[in-house]
Amino acid sequence: PPKSTLSSSSAASDVYKRQVSTQSTGTIEKKRRFAQERAQRLKDPRIRQMGIDKQALEDQIKEKESMKKMEKDREDFFNNQAVPVSYTHLRAHETPEHLVCR
Repeated sequence: PPKSTLSSSSAASDVYKRQVSTQSTGTIEKKRRFAQERAQRLKDPRIRQMGIDKQALEDQIKEKESMKKMEKDREDFFNNQAVPVSYTHLRAHETPEHLVCR
């Protein structure tokens, strides 16, 4: 970041300070809003069961299932890409520079 002192301040320094404060304000507001929504869910007796944040747990389960599905799709993709070939086939493509299985 640009430098400024108590006696002088550069315009670039002021712009940087404004950007940082705007970014942190947005993050703080987002966290505050999330905390308020969570508090409302915890206070709602239809949703709350023995102090458990049911919505957060359901979101975690959905995210975990999504990650498992994505990992399975990725694994299936790579498994379908690999095609087994015979040793004779490998030997047919062998060159002195690229020896296979020796």
